[in-house]
Amino acid sequence: MMLGAPMGMEQDVPFPIAVVEVEGTPFKILARIDDARFEDLKIGQAVELKVHRLADGRVFYRYRLPTA
Repeated sequence: MMLGAPMGMEQDVPFPIAVVEVEGTPFKILARIDDARFEDLKIGQAVELKVHRLADGRVFYRYRLPTA
């Protein structure tokens, strides 16, 4: 059993995550960054929020790097 990854995503580890401060609020959201390599990420870099729906109906929030 793999610990630390959400159920159904164990085969994807390791993957990068981000803690994003939601502008204008006291909230921070921790989520996976899709299609990114650790070495290409920097603190303060912009990301976009996306919704990831699993086949079993669960919903996860993820980030992606902005498209050019």
